Amino acid sequence: MSDRAIQRHWVLLQAAFLESSAGQHFLKRHGQEARSALTLLVEALSTDLGETPEGLDGEKVRDLMLRILPARMDGGENYAPWMPDLVEEFLTAAAQECGLASTFEWVHAVGETRDGYAAAMRNPNRPRALGPAQFTPDVRPSAKLGRNDPCPCGSGRKYKKCCGGNG
Repeated sequence: MSDRAIQRHWVLLQAAFLESSAGQHFLKRHGQEARSALTLLVEALSTDLGETPEGLDGEKVRDLMLRILPARMDGGENYAPWMPDLVEEFLTAAAQECGLASTFEWVHAVGETRDGYAAAMRNPNRPRALGPAQFTPDVRPSAKLGRNDPCPCGSGRKYKKCCGGNG
């Protein structure tokens, strides 16, 4: 399955979760932050793990909790303390939606890693995920040429009267 198809699959599960009673409960309890946390979780599952729910196992859930999510978060997010609860609820809903029997394995992995997740989030030196490439503007190799500066063509005239095009 392509990366795009995997991402689409998780996004559809995200939409189904938000319409479910568990998703509505999270929205009522945590407001817009629940959506932000869920979006981060879906990105981590689809991009960093690159697995469909059918390919997800307990070891990958442990990796998600102990390495991937802490690397994607800066620690100041208000949803950081309850992220394990969201992971557990979302994966349970995803397993039910897909008709998988993996719920117990996934929930057990989340439960096992709650303390490790909290410790990773407290560690200021934890590895960080590389975000999307930041835009860097082109840098001018020299100072900006002003209208009244000598023209770079060497004519001795002002730029505005020569190659500046106004004269």
